[in-house]
This record gives sequence, structure tokens and C-alpha cells, in this order.
Amino acid sequence: MKPSNSKKERLAVFHETLWMLEHGFYDEDLHGLDMARIRDSYEPLVKRCVNDAQFRRVMSEILAVFNASHMSIGSKPGEDMVGVVRDNSPHIGFMFDPALADNGVLRITHLVENTPAAAENSGLKVGDYVLSIEGTKIAPGVNPHKLVRNKLGAELKLEVAYSPDAEETRTVYLPTVNLQVFYSRMIAEWEEDNRRYVAEKSGGKFGYVCLRSMMDPDYAKFKKDISRFLANYEGVVLDFRYNSGGRIAHQIAEVLDDSPWLYSGMRGGRWVPEDVHRDFSVQKAVVGLFNERSFSNAEMMLAAFRIKKL
Repeated sequence: MKPSNSKKERLAVFHETLWMLEHGFYDEDLHGLDMARIRDSYEPLVKRCVNDAQFRRVMSEILAVFNASHMSIGSKPGEDMVGVVRDNSPHIGFMFDPALADNGVLRITHLVENTPAAAENSGLKVGDYVLSIEGTKIAPGVNPHKLVRNKLGAELKLEVAYSPDAEETRTVYLPTVNLQVFYSRMIAEWEEDNRRYVAEKSGGKFGYVCLRSMMDPDYAKFKKDISRFLANYEGVVLDFRYNSGGRIAHQIAEVLDDSPWLYSGMRGGRWVPEDVHRDFSVQKAVVGLFNERSFSNAEMMLAAFRIKKL
């Protein structure tokens, strides 16, 4: 959708989109929706939109009503989006208690591994109180994230203490971290914590494999990681939570549903399924983990677990 300030053009896009849905949606019944009612309900909102950001929000709500996957509306790549502020902001660098922050108290609750805040010489530790950021005192109504807006590449000057009302404070200079880098390291830490948890709770009998997406490199990771659990483990936990999707669900399903039908063995030895010799397969107990952030092909993976009774 090309950005436009014209209410007339936005209204035209609205009607054209509804026409496309009415005549091109895969379900002729439109999931039981009344298109005329949708048109009457949302047209007044479209007319009240003063920029494309508001218009996209309204159109996104319309698409959500259809409750179907892979439906969205947005601006063309590389084009400015009217009404949307672009910035280059980092993550604040540490996790804090949001309930306390609402009351003007910024207490560090976690330092993510492999980030500047978690370094031995960072000057920060869990339980510290950040009293100010870049000279602005932390107080009720102050949003810590807004204080670091557009400061990627800089060092943040923090005033830190061991308690919120301590007289003795110290100054810490914290290098900023790109949002994507920070969240990637946070997920890596989360993945390692899950791996240790599964090993502990299963007594070392279950392995753990986490897939963040469903692309070809992820399938290679799946085969590499799960192969370690084929011999001396009773099963494996496959974690598809927060998975962004891709196209390998059918491949994983084939591996997990490769039911043995032919066995071979030497005298006195163990009978082994023939497909283990010829191809890659998993004939162990499997646990699949999914949540509301398991998107696209990960949803198909969930369907495979249900339909094929994996």
C-alpha cells in the first residue's frame, strides 16, 4: 500500500480490499462473516483517519476479524510511512521490575548473558537501583525506554545505588545494545535455561531442541541436535515457542512419523529398524511445545502433532 494523505484514496483502498476479500478469500462463506456489516461498521472509521498509520490500524483490525493466517497490510518496503516515527533506539540494557518502575523505582531484576550489562566490569548487578539515566531522575511517569531513544552507539550514563534512597551512589557508563541483538541473546539464554531444566527434570533421559524458525538452516540444526539424543535418551522435547515460521514442518513430521515396518539384526544382537540404516528417523518419545507466538509453519507443525498423533 503506497502511503497517501488523501482520504479519497484511502477509502478507495478500503473498498477494493473488501472486494478482494469477498471474491478471493479461500472460504466462500467468509468464515461466516457478514461483509455488508463489516463495510458499514468500518467505513466511518476509515473516513475519520487523518494519516496512513491510523488507516493501517483500521485495516489490520478488519483482516483480524477473518481469523486467517498470513493476512496483513502495510507500506511498500523502503517508503516512508506517514504517521509512524522511525528511530534508531537501543535496548535499555537490562531487565527491570515494571510494577516498581510505574512507581518511579527502577530495580534491576536480570542481566542477560553476553550483553555489556552482564560483563564482569560493567558495574551493575541484579538488585541495583538505577536512580537516573543520562541525567534524568527516575520518577513516577518517567519511561526509562524513552530516555535511551535514538542513542544507539552511545554510552548511557547511569546513577546507580544499592537501595532507592541510598545517600551513596556510583556512576556507571553502559554501552548501548541494538534491540535485535539484545533479544537474540535473551532468547539464547532462555534456550540454554530450558535445556538445563529438561535435563534436570527428566534425570538426563530427555534431550531438548529449540527451533526459532522453520527454514532450511533450522532443519539442519534439527537433524544435528536431535541426532545426539537417538542412542542413550528416552525422548526429546521440541520447542517451537516464539517460532517465526518457514517451510520445513512436513520434513520434521516425516522424521518424527517414520514408523518402522522392517527390522534387521545379527544373531544375538538388537533388532534395528531398517529405515535407521537407510535414512534419518526418530523413534523416541517426543514432546512438542507451542504457544501463541508459534507462527505460520510452526502452526502447521502443531497441526502435524495433532493429526499424525506424534
